[in-house]
Amino acid sequence: MPEPESNLTGSKLYDLWQPAVRAQEPPSPFPEYLEASMKARRQEVWPYQAELAQELLQHSDIIVGKARQIGVTELLCDYARWCAERGKRVLILSKGQLESARFLRRTNLRYSGAMAMTKDTEQQVELANGGHALALPATTGAGRSFTADLVIVDEAAFDP
Repeated sequence: MPEPESNLTGSKLYDLWQPAVRAQEPPSPFPEYLEASMKARRQEVWPYQAELAQELLQHSDIIVGKARQIGVTELLCDYARWCAERGKRVLILSKGQLESARFLRRTNLRYSGAMAMTKDTEQQVELANGGHALALPATTGAGRSFTADLVIVDEAAFDP
């Protein structure tokens, strides 16, 4: 795989590349959505977050190796919510069921008010437009029968 063109490659904060987060979304207003979401939380979008938001729209396979507490998980929660609100099917995999359910809660899909929910449990949220988010522990068979437009593997280094 050729090296991607980005001024982030080799960054001390993170490198983006190789398959881990999968998205199939043409360029659209996610960066603006992210900015509004961060503003509502009284946070600002840092330059590396803005660039990562663009990368999510331009590349289908991304790995984010990063330091802790730099806002990438919040960005991915916003991206998962943004995709589900647009009718996409989102699969969230994390170390255990507790961690994956916590990630799903952090997407705030239940509280976005964007549309009515048809299903709401600890591990999944289904929206009236067909958008769906499913949170599972990262086991060898997790998500095997679930067709997803976006797969987020949280803390992949600790998954089986």
